[in-house]
Amino acid sequence: MTEEPFVFHLERPRQNFSVVEAAMAVARANGRSPFGQAADLLRLRRGPGKLDADEYYAFRLWDRTRFSPAEAAAFAGRARQQEDAALVNDPSWYALGQDKLAAGAVLEGLGLPVPPILAILHESRGGPSLPALRDRESLARHLREEIAYPFFGKPIGGSYSVGVLGVEAYEADGDRLRLANGRHIALTDYVERLFEAYEQKTRYNVDGFVFQALLRPHPELAAITGSATLPTIRVVLLIDEGEASLFRACWKIPAGENQADNFWRKGNLLAPIDVTTGQVGEALRGTGLEQERLSHHPDTGAAIAGAVLPDWAELIYLAREATSAFPGMQMQGWDIALTDRGPRLIEVNGVGDYNLPQIAYGRGLLDRDFLAFLQRCRARKNRKVPPLPQVARGTVQ
Repeated sequence: MTEEPFVFHLERPRQNFSVVEAAMAVARANGRSPFGQAADLLRLRRGPGKLDADEYYAFRLWDRTRFSPAEAAAFAGRARQQEDAALVNDPSWYALGQDKLAAGAVLEGLGLPVPPILAILHESRGGPSLPALRDRESLARHLREEIAYPFFGKPIGGSYSVGVLGVEAYEADGDRLRLANGRHIALTDYVERLFEAYEQKTRYNVDGFVFQALLRPHPELAAITGSATLPTIRVVLLIDEGEASLFRACWKIPAGENQADNFWRKGNLLAPIDVTTGQVGEALRGTGLEQERLSHHPDTGAAIAGAVLPDWAELIYLAREATSAFPGMQMQGWDIALTDRGPRLIEVNGVGDYNLPQIAYGRGLLDRDFLAFLQRCRARKNRKVPPLPQVARGTVQ
């Protein structure tokens, strides 16, 4: 039997959604009528969470055995996330956070642990000690002769882990790259796909690539996942008057041959974490009617629920220290890896994706503590707005 070709994602697969189909499927599976669902949708769309229909179904908010109307109303959607982000964070800081090359340089310069940068692919950016690859020929030569393996390649400005690839070694016999998941890709194919993304920026939203040293997961995590793919912890912090506190944390757990731990990738899991102890709860796979609850990893059979993450105190300390690198952001969502050499900062995501902690914990973000934090942010923002000058009638300015 021939090996299936490796799929290198340059964009997130599109998911078709139909409200009618979703409503009928829920009615068949759950018994809640389409009219009841429509009433839910109208109420939640107009409510504080401003939920869209696809979010209502992804969160399973039709299920009255799990969520009361008040509990459902505590869930926040994309529109509410954008509104909150504009309130709590200065948008000018997002540009730095989204630029993985600049953000990595800032964090490293502050003495915070990040993956070492080995090289970049960009037409103009670079530095005196950083190999900057400008064309296909120089990239191919660097991959064959110069770069230190293993490495991890990712877009400088990308998101959702599109365009990422962990590479273990170059195999001259066959002129191919051996990947972290054991698959292979022809070196020329990899080079061509990177330039395809780079040269079609309007389609892929990619402005160059950065190549970093490939990090290894902590042995305890590798034993659970059975994978060399690096799992990360999404840590959401609230910064209140200079004090950073952990609000929610969840473990993004890779499964199968996935090259990244993002929850949208088919088969990957998501689990809540007790922020005080580092103890992991029951994992989830999928959303909506397809959602499964798993106490053990499907590939290894190792227990997830009840596991206590290693180096948790160090991770908390690092997360709090990292918030000071982005002082214009009062809410920060960090991806932090627990590696065989201790916690490492991967990237900051502004307020983060509201979906992840809400799915992981099975409850909405809009609880009493979070709403009180937003109110304090609003008060601070209003205090910073200078009063309008009083101008006498008839005066020309």
